[in-house]
Amino acid sequence: MPKIPVVTGVNGLVASCLPKQDMGKWFRQEGAMVLAYFVLGSFAYNYFEGWNALDSSYFMMVTATTVGYGDLCPMTEAGRLFTCAYSLIGITLVLAAVAPFVEWILRARQAVERLVLATMACFVAVSPDVELVDFSVDIKRTNMHANYPLRYLRAMLGPIMVLIVGILIALFILNLSWVDAMYYAVVTMTTVGYGDLYPTSNVEKIVALVYLPLAVTALADALKEVNNIAVRRAIRETDYLAQVDILLLDEARGDPDETLTEAEFLISVLKSHDLVDEPTLTAIRHQFHNLTRHKQWKEAEGRILDSQMVFAELVEHGRVRQRPRGGIAGQADSNPMSHVEIPLVNLKAIDGGYREWRQYFWLTQVAEYSPTGELKEPELQKLEANSLPGEDGIAEEHVNENAVVRPPACKPPSATYLAANVAAFCGDSRRRIGEPRQTQAQNRSNGHPSHFRTCEPSAPASAQRTDEGGDGLVRSSTPGSGAQRLL
Repeated sequence: MPKIPVVTGVNGLVASCLPKQDMGKWFRQEGAMVLAYFVLGSFAYNYFEGWNALDSSYFMMVTATTVGYGDLCPMTEAGRLFTCAYSLIGITLVLAAVAPFVEWILRARQAVERLVLATMACFVAVSPDVELVDFSVDIKRTNMHANYPLRYLRAMLGPIMVLIVGILIALFILNLSWVDAMYYAVVTMTTVGYGDLYPTSNVEKIVALVYLPLAVTALADALKEVNNIAVRRAIRETDYLAQVDILLLDEARGDPDETLTEAEFLISVLKSHDLVDEPTLTAIRHQFHNLTRHKQWKEAEGRILDSQMVFAELVEHGRVRQRPRGGIAGQADSNPMSHVEIPLVNLKAIDGGYREWRQYFWLTQVAEYSPTGELKEPELQKLEANSLPGEDGIAEEHVNENAVVRPPACKPPSATYLAANVAAFCGDSRRRIGEPRQTQAQNRSNGHPSHFRTCEPSAPASAQRTDEGGDGLVRSSTPGSGAQRLL
């Protein structure tokens, strides 16, 4: 029997239902616009029709959700002309502003769904709805594992929950019978609004202000998901083997030697079902070219986005900053405006602070975003067990092509380089270095791979390297160089 995740405890159930959006940001943006919409509309309808604030807000909500009970409507010509313009604004604004609350309904639906499936699994065998990713299995066998009745039921679970809430509201607040309560909830959710049953008291209108947008948007989102399930089912069950010649002919465009790649096939299928159009694809490609602009690419070379490019982008936008002198690696600065932690690394390091950022911040984020909450390989333990000390106290890893996180192409500083700079920093005139510092070419000749670079920085053109004390030690006149930069 498949293992079904269960939300443990009431706290876990409540936490899984909370929306992920920043509600403070919603109140500052969408919430402020909705409030302004109702305040201005209330003043206008009070002037044109003589309605109070509650009746005006109730009328605007009934109009914006397209329910239209008909119990309250403008009677003056000025009020009707104002409604013609203001209703268009309300339909667009109100339905778009309730998106965080719709997500709350969806997350509550997922929590209830897990609870129901777990309960059913205790009594009967539940047929799991899984996606097989084994491409060696026949496509027809793969499609047999798709439980479409369960998918449609899951899509309609949100409106069913809201419908039950509407029935309870009609029973205990509007004091309707069971039949009338169900009739009122369905007519309201489907925006039919016959007008024979509607809120009359102030309490009923206040409840309707909250219930109407949730009911309408929950049903609209469910119908959208039902349509998406139908489209995905059509894609899965299409026999593309019978259309293999048409697929290549559409891609060839007169070229008999044209080929069709997997990416081109994916785009062709998406376009054929109107899931994406050519301008959108062009915009997506342009966005990806912009994301990978930090590296020079050949024309025929496939672009990729890796963690080094992410680090460069974060530094450029100020989302990774210079760590203060004497600061401890792994510290972060809190932004009081966005409440986002900004990593602090040594941007003056030889690798620009990339290794420090990756080890102390990037690996943690990769684990948090992982479905299992872990890295693909225990990289954090490997950094401690199979590493050499590098610059600035950051562990230097060995290359592992199968690991999720790949180290930068950098070798640790040579012993000669460290000894010379430490001796120069400490002023030990008795310490002499007879062997000159190895160059990168000599490192490669000693067995280092050609695609690795050394961590020994080359002296800038403005630096004057002299033997001031006559003790054979090479000193640099550039401030912050040598061991000072290392320490």
